[in-house]
Parts: sequence; structure tokens; C-alpha cells
Amino acid sequence: MIVLTHADIAIARRWRNAIVWTCAAVMLAVPQVLGEPNFCREDLVSAARQDRLASETRYEPRGDPIDRCEGSYGELHSRGPLDILALWKDCQPSQTQSGGLSASPALAWATTSRVAAHLEVRSFDTTPYLMTTAVSSSTTFQWPNEILRALSLDRRKLGALAWYDDTPERKVYLPLEWTDAKAQSCAIQYRVLLTGVYNSDGANVSIQRMAPQRPPHQFSVSADYSGPRGWIILNSKDLSDGDGTYEVLIAMLPRGGADAGRSRGSPDAGRAPGRTFTFQFLPVNPPKSATAP
Repeated sequence: MIVLTHADIAIARRWRNAIVWTCAAVMLAVPQVLGEPNFCREDLVSAARQDRLASETRYEPRGDPIDRCEGSYGELHSRGPLDILALWKDCQPSQTQSGGLSASPALAWATTSRVAAHLEVRSFDTTPYLMTTAVSSSTTFQWPNEILRALSLDRRKLGALAWYDDTPERKVYLPLEWTDAKAQSCAIQYRVLLTGVYNSDGANVSIQRMAPQRPPHQFSVSADYSGPRGWIILNSKDLSDGDGTYEVLIAMLPRGGADAGRSRGSPDAGRAPGRTFTFQFLPVNPPKSATAP
């Protein structure tokens, strides 16, 4: 007959608790190991695999260690509401008119936030392409161009967005620059690519600095659009209150609408669909050679 002392029982209990906590930790870790990284679009990863797209170019986790999801995916047909697809900061005329990409294209942005910035680069060509990542320790991101080259994509066919989550309901968008674009003194413009633009003559814009808050000012811009997407241009002179965070209300003007003429200067007039975005306009000074985070 084996007689256990109080010390033996205490040791056995410690071992039991250690085993229970170890199993619990492993069980909690399994979904993170088996699931996709949190910057990946799991629906697109699954769709690309189900469509049996070539593994070399389909949208899936990439990098060693994994630092992004990138690749092509099945065409998504949607006719959604007004939304933003790209926000560029560049010179007039646009620097992206030269379409070449370096061996490791890199993007830079500026922000006052210390939370992670989400980055999304997509193609508007016939071949859908998406690169998604999250960067917490840098304001640049660099990735190899093998997939872009395999899909015959260059800058002229790409749009990009960077943002951070200010609240669960609000994203703050950060204008992006290519770090390999030639630095030059020029008039700055912000090019905004929108989706949900249908038969529009342009847009009314109301822009207001948030902190410190300034009175809003309003103006009209023309839109260069193709199908459901369209570009509008915000010039540096439109930011009369200087660098900072702005709320920007954009209301598209319906082409030939009865109220289109009198809606100029009033973003909510003419019954044009409108939406408010938050942009942070700050100087971007990209390093000479950006490195991956």
C-alpha cells in the first residue's frame, strides 16, 4: 500500500495545474497558427484557393517571416456605395505617369499615431491584385515585385491606401508616396480615387481641420472617372489651415441632374450622395532606401 504525504499531494497538484495551463495555452494558440495573419483577407485567400489560381501568383500569406498577403484573386463584381480606393500625395503632374517599378517597390506615409498602420495596394487592371499588410514600427513598407511583374502590373495600374483605426467606427487615411520617386520641389496635390462614382460631373467638397478645429470651407472639383471609379484632386492650397487631420465630406454631382448647377458650393445640395472621410495631411520625408519593417 502506497501512502502519500501532504508534500507528495502538493507536488502532484502543482504538476496537474501546470499540465492544465499548458494544454489551455496550446488550445488558445491553435487558431492563430492555423488561421491567416490578421492583415490577410481570409475570404480572398479562400476564394483564390477554391478557384485553383496558380500558387505562384494567387493571393495568400507571403514573406519569410510572413509580412503580407499578396497576389491575384477571383473577380469581385459589386456596385457599392461611395468609398475610397486610393489616396496619393505627389507632384503636379502625377509622378505615377512613369509606370516603372523598382525591384523592391516601397511606399511611405506620415502619421502622428502610434498604432499600427494598415496598408492596401490593389490593381484596377483586368487582373485583380491585392497586397495587404499592417506596419507598427515604421512608416515605410517594401516588398519584392515578382508577383507584380508576373501579372504585368506597374504604378499606373495600382492604387494604394494607408490608414489607422482611430476608433472602431473611424479610419484615418494617410496619403502615400513612392519612396523611389525623384524628390523635387513642386506644388503638392492629393489624388483621391473613389468607387461608387456613376455618371458624375464632379464633386463638391467640404473640408474642415479637426484639432484645433477650424471653420469648414467648400469648393467644387472635377472628376476623371471610368465606370464606377473616379479620381478627384485636392491641391495643397485647399488645406488653408496647414498640416493636420481633416474631415472631408465628398458629395458627387450627378451628371445632367436638375440641381447640378445650383449645387455648386454646397456638398449636401442637389441630392448628391455624400460621405465623410478623415484624412491626415502631414509632410512625408521618405528615406533614401526604405527597408521592410
